[in-house]
Amino acid sequence: MDWQRALDEFSLPSPEDPALSGEEGAERLSRLARSLENARRGHADIALIDLRRIVRDAPGFGAAHALQGLVEMQAGWANRAEACFRMALEGDMTPEDQIRTVGWLETLRAETAAAAKGRHPERPAADAPVAMPPRPAPLLEPPAISGEDPAMSRLVRPAREGRRRARMASRGERRRIAEEMKEARTLSSTAPVSVEAARSERSQKARPAGVRVLTWVLAASVSGLVLYGAFVAIPAWIAGHEPTGPAGSPTPSAYPSPDPSASASAAPSPTLDPTPSPVPTPSREELDRQAIAAALPDVEIGEALAGTDMTAAADRLLQARDRLEGVPDALSATSGGPTAGDLRTRIADQFRKIGRSACSAYRVQAEELFGAKRYEEALVPYLKAYAIDPGYYGGGVAYYIGRCYQLLARPDKARPYFQFVVDNFQGRDIAEKAAGRLLELAGT
Repeated sequence: MDWQRALDEFSLPSPEDPALSGEEGAERLSRLARSLENARRGHADIALIDLRRIVRDAPGFGAAHALQGLVEMQAGWANRAEACFRMALEGDMTPEDQIRTVGWLETLRAETAAAAKGRHPERPAADAPVAMPPRPAPLLEPPAISGEDPAMSRLVRPAREGRRRARMASRGERRRIAEEMKEARTLSSTAPVSVEAARSERSQKARPAGVRVLTWVLAASVSGLVLYGAFVAIPAWIAGHEPTGPAGSPTPSAYPSPDPSASASAAPSPTLDPTPSPVPTPSREELDRQAIAAALPDVEIGEALAGTDMTAAADRLLQARDRLEGVPDALSATSGGPTAGDLRTRIADQFRKIGRSACSAYRVQAEELFGAKRYEEALVPYLKAYAIDPGYYGGGVAYYIGRCYQLLARPDKARPYFQFVVDNFQGRDIAEKAAGRLLELAGT
């Protein structure tokens, strides 16, 4: 399951929840909204600090337990998340939230069981017979190498069955083994000769001289026969048995030579399909529903933060308003859910309450950046204040947006803001200043 998506779709509880009554309830709702925001940004550790404090002060707050379970899953603590979901079901929750939490709990248990099954393969039952591996066959005794001490052959002979002990090698045998190993290491380091070849050479030296001469004569005779058969007898036999035609010429082969053109036509090279399969694109209505679903949590968080952090609340409300741009008022994300018009009304109500305070906070931030000549950064809070109230500060916000663009050498972007001040604040000093700036930009 995509737990991050569950966090994005999580909705804050209604202020009518028993755990949100009074001043303490408003503080809990603010902390809950802040923790939800931190979790969506990936700061699970910070979100859990507020959530654990909330559930400690209000153990029956089911929504807080449910959100804590989602954040614990985001942090990778499945056992803690399961305990939080169970606590959420024991607390106060709406029927819809209970159904959603039960779904999360069942999904979590299924994922945990699947992961455990993958990590621990199924073991046989305790009373099931255990198949023992077959007993290995005894090693065959290797033949004694000619010239080798018979005692060495007895050393490699496997122990007989029974209680009979194996004989230990004597001191002379151990000395002989050490000399053989030293000789093998010397041969392997000086020439690419294996230990078996060294033993064979040693055994040949141990043979009598007559036997060695006879062996060399036989080997030379066999080599001569092989060479004679390869270069004389076999080619003559092949020439005498080659099939010929009526005129003595060789008979043509029964298998016709392959025709390159025929093989090329019989197996044409595959051609790739130049046209890829079309990817289905969502309809305009589906995109609008997705925009409404994304704007709803922004509105809820903005409403929750309105009493504690006005700039954060205004950021959320502006983001929600941008998401709803061009979406029909009557459209909703789900059946029975709030429409785009409902969300726009809630956004406008919040801006009527906190709009001037939020603009003032934005202006203070922007003036500090403007004084430090950080004009690109100053544009961000100035434009946010302008989006809430274009005429705020007696046109001063619009004027300083134009000044930022002018100082950044963007005259085309600066002119509309200066013209807005001239058109809407005639007879004031700021309008005369804006007109002077327009004259400065006339030559650019």
